[in-house]
Amino acid sequence: GGANDIKCVHLRDVFKGEGAPLTPILSPFCTKTTSAVNVGPRNSLNKVFISDGDRVLLKSITFGAANTPDGECAVDFDCPIDGPKEDCEFRPEFCVRAGPRAQIWFEPEEVHAAIVNCGGLCPGINDVVRSIVNTLEVGYDVQNISGIRFGFGGFWKEGVENMKLTKKKVSNIGNMGGSIIGTGRGGGDVPKIVDSIERQGINMVFVIGGNGSHAGAAAVS
Repeated sequence: GGANDIKCVHLRDVFKGEGAPLTPILSPFCTKTTSAVNVGPRNSLNKVFISDGDRVLLKSITFGAANTPDGECAVDFDCPIDGPKEDCEFRPEFCVRAGPRAQIWFEPEEVHAAIVNCGGLCPGINDVVRSIVNTLEVGYDVQNISGIRFGFGGFWKEGVENMKLTKKKVSNIGNMGGSIIGTGRGGGDVPKIVDSIERQGINMVFVIGGNGSHAGAAAVS
């Protein structure tokens, strides 16, 4: 990482430990074109694994002035910020590249993953659900995946039961409209959601939605 990296919180940054420090294990991740192995280097297996040093440039435009359309510049505190700024300093920002790593920080057999869809519907949600399930089950051999029904409220509302998700269950949902697990607005009672997550032993949550949904995810985390 570097000074211009956008911070990405890692599990090892927040895990408090349960009698022993968190340690990585070799990733079991595999795809149709390659299978994970138990020996040898993990960073060159048909170029499947992402380097921890990979970064993605967030913005590719260098602005010549602060008052150019959509211009964003690093403001010098010695200059009046409400005046024109002809010289515009460009400070690149980098995001950590997503993708499978050679090492993982969880035991697949201990994972209880949950997928929840919040807010309004949009095309492709079922494809997202299918991709998450296939990656977990096929790629990492995670067997316990729950679909939380009808938004955040599905964690704690009475009479709402989780949907068991498997590769077979989601195989054809890309041809269906809407969301197989349903969606809903509201229901963001953080204490109740956290209590439900702990009670069910959920330790991995995927939130599908927009700004408000991910603001809720941040509050829950």
